[in-house]
Amino acid sequence: MQLKCLLSISLLTMLVYYGNAQEYVLDSAYYDLGVVLTEDFENQERRYFRAYDEQNRPLIIENQRQVEGGIWENWRRREFTYSDDGDPMQLLTSFWQASSESWVLAKGRNYSYDGNSNLVGRTEAEAMQEGEGLTNTRRWQYTYEGPDLQTAVLFQRWEDSAWRNVSQQQWSYNANGLPTNQLRQSWDGSTWQDARRRMWDYDSGVVSMVTEQFFDDSAGEWINERRVGYQGNGSVRWNQSVEQVWDDETQGWQNVRRELIDYHSNGSIERQTLQFWEDGEWLNILQSQTQLTDDAINVITDEWNSTSTEWELFTRYQLRYNEAGLKIVEQGWQYWSEQMSTWLNATDTERWRYFWSEIVVDTEEPVPSLDCRWPNPYQAGQTISCADLSLRGSFTLELVNSIGQVVYQQQEPGGADFQIRADLPKGWYVCRIQQDGQLLHVQPLVFIP
Repeated sequence: MQLKCLLSISLLTMLVYYGNAQEYVLDSAYYDLGVVLTEDFENQERRYFRAYDEQNRPLIIENQRQVEGGIWENWRRREFTYSDDGDPMQLLTSFWQASSESWVLAKGRNYSYDGNSNLVGRTEAEAMQEGEGLTNTRRWQYTYEGPDLQTAVLFQRWEDSAWRNVSQQQWSYNANGLPTNQLRQSWDGSTWQDARRRMWDYDSGVVSMVTEQFFDDSAGEWINERRVGYQGNGSVRWNQSVEQVWDDETQGWQNVRRELIDYHSNGSIERQTLQFWEDGEWLNILQSQTQLTDDAINVITDEWNSTSTEWELFTRYQLRYNEAGLKIVEQGWQYWSEQMSTWLNATDTERWRYFWSEIVVDTEEPVPSLDCRWPNPYQAGQTISCADLSLRGSFTLELVNSIGQVVYQQQEPGGADFQIRADLPKGWYVCRIQQDGQLLHVQPLVFIP
């Protein structure tokens, strides 16, 4: 269903007090699948975090699956290696071999970085048969302009003992470092052929239009396909986006859908309304609201009833937290039953349960916290303001993913205002600001590219 909220977080979280710091690391996580048309769940999978390094980055994660009879059996094992700078260098995946009762290596990933900790290479390898050594399969090579602007990605496959081109993407930026063009090309065996492109337009530094086109080989020209226009509310946030598709017959853009956004006073999204274009007018479809309590976040979606012309309860997504602010339950979309007056599971309702351990680390001083204002959820290119950030010297901004890996890093000159320019999947991350090796600020946020 449309308008699903992509909330996913299992982050290493730190609560700081004067004199000591309490770090929490994941012990295990359980994945359950909802029993359709009930409120019950059945065990499917569990994940154990077997080992961490001195910086509390996961080293070994083992997965088990529940089989017939309620028996848990080993399934998958992942081993992580990091550089001295904390960047992931290798990921090895093994699967359980019941006959030998041992882990058998099946896949591997290797990562390489430049001097700015930008990812410049990712290589994947697989065992062609169980028990064999790893053979190269795919790789990605990344190119940058300056310290952190990604300008190209080359994708290749391993064939006949050599790397063969498959596709590449190239980016262009304006003077402010904002993307203006993304070009995708495919390799035909001798030359690069244009395939697709995406173009960004801005108004006062805020994106106003994103247009997608594909290249027509027979006509030798770019053909409009889709575009999304954004309208702001006088700040860095927009309160409306309109999606349109190109109509070949009329040679013009036709409305498809639009999203209306209302914000809380703190800048977080209060309500999102989805509408479809039909017979020359916008018709309500879904409306999503976020409800916050001391220990939970509920995303409630209402469905528009065109007969009664009223919103009716439709679906719910829920996150629950413990007293330390750590997520302990992430419960996927459930559907409201008016007849039973309760929330019921659908065929795709999932639940994750998280279990944490506490580590106390002595420290002489509390970690300082900047006075920062963040739009949350955060959309790439929006402005962040930190009033206490020093004007002298640069600082490092990092995004940490669900298993504690630094997946994005950028350097910024001193100053109060800046933007995150990451090209990452939607979801929950933790953003860290550091300067001269000192942690200045930690901010959980929902990131929207």
